[in-house]
Amino acid sequence: MSAFDIETDVLVVGGGLAGLRAAIAARQAGARVLVAVKGKLGRSGCSAMTTAGYAACLPGTDDSIATFAADTFRGGGRVGDPALADIMCREAADEVAWLESLGGVFQREGGKFRLSPSGDHSKNRVLLTPNNIGTDLTIPLADHAAAIGVQRLEFAIVVQLIQGDDGIAGAVAYDIRNARFVSIAAGATILA
Repeated sequence: MSAFDIETDVLVVGGGLAGLRAAIAARQAGARVLVAVKGKLGRSGCSAMTTAGYAACLPGTDDSIATFAADTFRGGGRVGDPALADIMCREAADEVAWLESLGGVFQREGGKFRLSPSGDHSKNRVLLTPNNIGTDLTIPLADHAAAIGVQRLEFAIVVQLIQGDDGIAGAVAYDIRNARFVSIAAGATILA
């Protein structure tokens, strides 16, 4: 019998777009996945409340992956890893199609994606959702995550990571609804 309340292969802390994408990828790879989120999955957090801009270098535009990656690295204060920024920028256009396959919708003009300016982007490359709110994307992802078996621990605040012999072994979360602490054993923990 385990000393933990919950055991999972992958614990994802945070249920925004990055957390949901990581949870779905881990589940598709065959892992048992639990997402711990402070509110209702798909309806809370920064991604759900944002204006739902999604940057991508789309084929057939005057943009390039190199420019997109340079803008992304510069916009992040040159703190990130340029190689990782490059990978993210290379894969962004494919993710647009994937998001749409799950029910995400982006604004279009004349049959083409409407591309908007934003922040540190030197090109118009930001796709917006019809309602200009993040739930246009987070709800379809949360629904898909549930459909493929991603578990959720909603209204839970992760308050401590658990250190194991070989690194992080899980976390302790405070279950707001039941006013109790929950210990989670995890083979991998993703902070999103």
